[in-house]
Amino acid sequence: MDQDTKIEALVQLLPYIGGSLSTLYFGNKQRIRFERLESFYKELVEELEKVKSSIASIDKHSEEELIALIEEVNDRVENERINSKRKYYKNLFKNSLIHPVRNNFNERKYFVDLISQLTELHFQIISKIVLAQKKIEINEFSIPGVDRTLIKGFIQQLNNYGILECEITKISVIEGNSGIQNFEIVWPTELGRKFHYYCFSK
Repeated sequence: MDQDTKIEALVQLLPYIGGSLSTLYFGNKQRIRFERLESFYKELVEELEKVKSSIASIDKHSEEELIALIEEVNDRVENERINSKRKYYKNLFKNSLIHPVRNNFNERKYFVDLISQLTELHFQIISKIVLAQKKIEINEFSIPGVDRTLIKGFIQQLNNYGILECEITKISVIEGNSGIQNFEIVWPTELGRKFHYYCFSK
């Protein structure tokens, strides 16, 4: 018995309202999950039609790794409420069909896990830094309407995930009083560039 079935059975035991509440919540929950997957695959089919000549043949993939990745993506899409994240899963799936899943499952699985953990602000930060194509001084980095302290915190999280690299650079400053000033620099790692490609590339 899976977790949902166990919880559904317990809800049904609630006095007076258990049966009705169980039908209302769990029936609706399954419908929404199905609709998410249905929409996901309809959009995926349409987009793959445009790049079908680029799709790798099935023998180029590790069957075991590809099936495992599909299962991971399906599970996340079913439960993901945020539409933009479902698009990132779709891009990851599509690009994984173009670039074979073979001896790289851990990396692709990590990308799936990251999509579920990151917020839209994380994705905005990643995209802006990757597309800048240069090292950026963190104090000069901004996103309209977002507190700089929050941005710095999110950049640190992405650094911990291995997506961004941060470094403190000391620069001599001669303006009135000479001295040394610290500048914190950020840029994408190779893993970060890959993550950006797989999740954003259409």
